[in-house]
Amino acid sequence: MAVVAVAPTHVAAQAADARLLALSCAGCHGPNGQSPGPIPSLKGQSAAAIAAALRDFRAGRRPSTVMGRIAKGYSDAEIEAVAHQIAAQSK
Repeated sequence: MAVVAVAPTHVAAQAADARLLALSCAGCHGPNGQSPGPIPSLKGQSAAAIAAALRDFRAGRRPSTVMGRIAKGYSDAEIEAVAHQIAAQSK
């Protein structure tokens, strides 16, 4: 009887997706979350704070020019994943 391990592949895919999502953030927020200009830095923010901000942008509770449009494309799971990825890489 063969047993197939599915969870590790799924977990690896989620981690890869979070890394890809976080790469798009770096374009404006800078490498490792350190913004080179007037856009707010993400460096040093907790995953909870980043996720809350993304949810507020998505719901229109936080004013923005671009972030509201970007956040509307993220599911709750993607928001959590990218928030944890950014918080972990910007320590």
